[in-house]
Amino acid sequence: MRAARVVLTQSHALYAPPPCAAPDHCAAPAALLELARANDRASTATAARNSAILLDDPDAALAARLNLIAGARYSIDVQTYLWSFDDVGNLMLDALLRAAQRGVTVRILADQLFSFPDVGTLAAPARSSPQLHIRLYNPTFDEAHTQPLQWAAGIVCCYFRFNQRMHDKLLLVGRSPRRR
Repeated sequence: MRAARVVLTQSHALYAPPPCAAPDHCAAPAALLELARANDRASTATAARNSAILLDDPDAALAARLNLIAGARYSIDVQTYLWSFDDVGNLMLDALLRAAQRGVTVRILADQLFSFPDVGTLAAPARSSPQLHIRLYNPTFDEAHTQPLQWAAGIVCCYFRFNQRMHDKLLLVGRSPRRR
């Protein structure tokens, strides 16, 4: 499985199609984004219109996230505590890379301690598109990867800073900076 991940990320680094020239960055139709846009159009300064949809099935939630990413036109912000390179992590990273390659600004903020354990896996996607920005929250000793000895030293010397982890999980698909 490790070799497959490296090949996946290296392929993105080697082939980056030119950004889409269309104003919507060739976004795919996304029902949830259309609902948000309709609510935005129906909202007034005194009465906002909102919708909430409960996605309690993990497969439906993943499909919704992937659809939101494919439908993004301007920006995507992802904030997470843990990024695993399993099927879901790879699908999400691939979708985010494709969005960045279309010209969508993609920003990922991941907790350093439990995300991107291999610096090469982190570097390849970061080089794949100038629209992709990856940041690590609270890196131990300002490094992308924590070795076991550094992990132990972080607990001993700087426990409160070391234990300052970011447990937030967020996927925000934004609109153009120009509002209506």
